[in-house]
Amino acid sequence: FKGEGGCCGGGSKPIEVPEKKLDTVVATKTLIVDGMTCDHCKGWVEKAINGIEGASAKVNLKTREAVVSLNGEISDEELRRAVVNAGYRVIEIK
Repeated sequence: FKGEGGCCGGGSKPIEVPEKKLDTVVATKTLIVDGMTCDHCKGWVEKAINGIEGASAKVNLKTREAVVSLNGEISDEELRRAVVNAGYRVIEIK
C-alpha cells in the first residue's frame, strides 16, 4: 500500500483533481482511510472516488476522512474497492 513507508512516492507536485459537483446529493458517507500522508495521497483518493459515477469526494488529511457525496445508491464495497485500487486502506465506512 502507498504511504506505508511515510511517503507515497508521489513527488513534490500534488495531483490536480478538479472539483466534481453533483446535481443532486441524496446521501453522504464518510470513509476513514489509512496511509494518506500528503496532498499527493489526498489527490489519489479523491481521484479514485470521483471516478465512480454519482460520487464526489472531499478528503481531509488531518482526520484521515474522505467525505463522499452521493446522488444515488453506491455500495460500500464499490467505494472501498476504488480506494484500495488507488493504494490505500479503508478502515471504516460510516
